[in-house]
Amino acid sequence: MRLGVLDRALAVLNACLRLVRGRNRRPSAGILDTQSVRTGPQAGPRGYDAHKRIKGRKRVLLTDTEGLVQGLRVVPASTQDRDTTAMIEPELAASSLRKVWADLGFNGDAAAASMIRHGIDLELVGRTHKAGFVVEPRRWKIEQTFGCLQRYRRLQVDHEGSTSMSRTMTLLAALFMTGARFERLISTWPSFRHASHLDFGHSWRKSLVNQ
Repeated sequence: MRLGVLDRALAVLNACLRLVRGRNRRPSAGILDTQSVRTGPQAGPRGYDAHKRIKGRKRVLLTDTEGLVQGLRVVPASTQDRDTTAMIEPELAASSLRKVWADLGFNGDAAAASMIRHGIDLELVGRTHKAGFVVEPRRWKIEQTFGCLQRYRRLQVDHEGSTSMSRTMTLLAALFMTGARFERLISTWPSFRHASHLDFGHSWRKSLVNQ
């Protein structure tokens, strides 16, 4: 899979941040979820999410277990969650994922088929009857990522004319967010000095080669 500049930059940042935290460069487990957002008055693809009662677009997000963005698509909000896994198959095929957690909206053969093709075990997490707020195992991390992305004003309402530009803006926000995490981590010298032996230049080159 050939990635764009922003995708490659994010992949490198993710790899470096995981290495500093003592994790493998590439994750073996991930979390999949969607977020529906309203669109502005501009022309462009959109749809209606009957479950969320939102007219707009849907962000499809794949993260690792630390909430770092590994895959991203933007589609009309009318797209069913279970149909979005086919759209991120290039990321699934290029990844080293073996386990993915998702909510009950990804139930069905369509969602499972995309995972099975790449040897990934899909586990659904959630409650059939939701009443009140409860932190759901594993999935809370991707909800945290969605919340952080929503802090960027450009993403609160989708004013982009196309889903590709909307994806670009979301990627930029993910880059800023991941870069800020990395900066905070390396600024705390005691926790960073244990990773001072890591060759980030090698990690950078290896990430670019493997994309």
